[in-house]
Amino acid sequence: MRLCSIVVLSAFLTGTAVSAAEPANMSGTWKLNVDRSKLHGRPAPSSLQIVIQHNEPKLSYKGRIYTPSAEGDSEFSFDGAIDGKEYPVKVDTTDQRITFKRLSPYSVQSDMHTVDGKIQETATTTISLDGKTLVRRIIRTTPQGKQTWTETYDKV
Repeated sequence: MRLCSIVVLSAFLTGTAVSAAEPANMSGTWKLNVDRSKLHGRPAPSSLQIVIQHNEPKLSYKGRIYTPSAEGDSEFSFDGAIDGKEYPVKVDTTDQRITFKRLSPYSVQSDMHTVDGKIQETATTTISLDGKTLVRRIIRTTPQGKQTWTETYDKV
């Protein structure tokens, strides 16, 4: 009987520790590591850097993509929260809407769409246990079809 009580208490304490885990802080400057990313035929930008401010649940970020292709450079920014509510996100001059929800202490899911509904994107962003790597797994659907790719960022 005593062994059974110890096992139950151990399971309870382990479950409590996991559920009480604080979300990892994603704040910092992050630079795309093209060599570690899996872009699946997408043109690699010459530079992509994101600056994140994160104070759970508040989240804001801004970034700039420098692209050697005909697409040109692009800027983006967001100011909102990881709370499942829809917020505006600015990508160049296009207004889009995005929601963030927490999947685990180390992962969030974002669901973005253009106001006209022509582009939809779901991304899972995961920060490494050591806080030095950020990985985004992205699925984007456009009128031209579906694309998937993975971006890996290093903290600078």
